[in-house]
Amino acid sequence: MYIHTATQITTLPYNDVHFMAFVDGKLLHAGEDDYGASVTYDDEQGPRLDGFAPTIMGLHVDVVAGKPLYVGVRQGKELVMHGRKEGRYCDRVCGLFGSPQGSVGYGVTEGEESFVIVDGVEGKRYPSIWPHAFADGKMLYAADLQKLDRSLLGKGKRAWDEAFERKFTCLVFGSEEGKPYRSILKDGCRPLIVGGRQVYGVLHPDGTCSIVDGSREGERYQGVSDLCCDSTGIPLYHAIERNAGRPGKHVLVRGTEEVVRHDHIEYASWVNGRPLYVAWQIKGEEKESFLMYGSDRFDSDCHIGFPDIVDGQPFFVGQTGGFVGDDRPLGRFIVHGGTRGRAYDNISELEVVDGKPLYVASLPEERYDEEWYPIPPHQRVVYGAQEGVIYARVTDLTHAGSIPIYCAWTDDSQACVIIGEDEGYFFDAVFSLQFDPKRREVARTPFFRQPVEEYLMSEIEASRPLF
Repeated sequence: MYIHTATQITTLPYNDVHFMAFVDGKLLHAGEDDYGASVTYDDEQGPRLDGFAPTIMGLHVDVVAGKPLYVGVRQGKELVMHGRKEGRYCDRVCGLFGSPQGSVGYGVTEGEESFVIVDGVEGKRYPSIWPHAFADGKMLYAADLQKLDRSLLGKGKRAWDEAFERKFTCLVFGSEEGKPYRSILKDGCRPLIVGGRQVYGVLHPDGTCSIVDGSREGERYQGVSDLCCDSTGIPLYHAIERNAGRPGKHVLVRGTEEVVRHDHIEYASWVNGRPLYVAWQIKGEEKESFLMYGSDRFDSDCHIGFPDIVDGQPFFVGQTGGFVGDDRPLGRFIVHGGTRGRAYDNISELEVVDGKPLYVASLPEERYDEEWYPIPPHQRVVYGAQEGVIYARVTDLTHAGSIPIYCAWTDDSQACVIIGEDEGYFFDAVFSLQFDPKRREVARTPFFRQPVEEYLMSEIEASRPLF
């Protein structure tokens, strides 16, 4: 396997590449061959492993204090690797963090026990844990205080409820345990470390939820989510009011103050000292969707994903159609301030570059192959108002300053790298596209159609810097 950059071609020490990135101007990659798995940073290849941990969703390698940090497998056990230093062998690694100072923390499960390890020091044992953050050399994690009585599961709702009523969870920061609750909320309400204190959502035994800020418990609601903090460290979140079993109003809360309430609120955050959120109002059988930034309102049929503020104006993806009883064709579009862009079937890989949206747009097409299977819609890259060439598929979108860089695929499954408006060489496949801003070059791993030796000679003769 080879990595091809703008100035050189590098032979990789394995057959299959699982990960590749530029870190501090050096190439970092991981893969496997017939002799095992390893990680290479710059010119130094790490120790051989049997493989990489399947329990870590998608292999990711960090560089901490100049050394790769990742999870590997050896002798059927998982272990954390930091450079050539091996961590404890365990059944499973859950959560892995590193600090700029070189401190490493992670959670492990061994048999019926789970615990954290920070710089080689093992913490207290619990039935199970969920690591959330790492700061000041201490791990922030949720820990079960009792083991779930699984003998009651599968014996009806009453036994199910009894099993969970016996189990309590607390938040732990370092060795300091917080107050026990029915559960520490994780989905849409991930615990935060703010100014040395913990801010997190909890579920109470009566089924209500609240936000805990340090030692202070907030008002109880039917549900809470979208937890964040403003620039002064005051929590902002949205909550559903308690309403005797019926759907309650949604409330935007800052600290202890209820800022506003609507029929529905989502994607709430705090930007430049003003609340930013999406709200719905129900009027009869109609549903109005609009975005609020402070007291400014921006209407659209629907909003997709978290909104942002770009150059002082709200920036979001809107949608028409695609709803039950709505006969209009599905269309998604960018809205910046009061300006609405062109509608596409879908918008993905969206980011803002120099104040302009850069994204992959899927075009509306109804085409079928010889066996009448639908052909996926073609795609193009859009940057601001500039639309790129249409290809069968676009992947790995990145950019060098204001120059889009991406991998484009043709209808006959050939791939090339596009830099701005320039097409590169075509391969059977291209993947793991990266850009190094320090060396100003692109790297990608290709499969070759032509003989490797012939390709290498032609590429080396034609190689040149990007800019």
